[in-house]
Amino acid sequence: MYTFAYDWDLLKEKKKVRIQLGSRTLLLLAFGDKAYAIADKCPHKGYPISTGRFDKNVIQCKEHGLEIDIQTGIAVNNAKTCLLIPNAQERAIKTYQTKIENGKVYVDLPVIK
Repeated sequence: MYTFAYDWDLLKEKKKVRIQLGSRTLLLLAFGDKAYAIADKCPHKGYPISTGRFDKNVIQCKEHGLEIDIQTGIAVNNAKTCLLIPNAQERAIKTYQTKIENGKVYVDLPVIK
């Protein structure tokens, strides 16, 4: 179910914004002509990833420098990633589908059971 999340023009201006939708804390990001939504939780230690540096399609965790591809939610595969998270299956964070309609960003939030 798609839920209104943020104003598209404002998101493009800010580039990234932390939001709360229901019980979920998400990071909304503007990259190119698309909006991306990911869980605001680094897969390494659970720190908020929203405080990190955002460049192109990668957000970097401020705490330990882990880099996450916002399009896939998967940690960029490099030596640091392998050291911080040895198990490859644990190197991703939750991503959410988004859509932009009439200048508004909507996020598809699955029902929590």
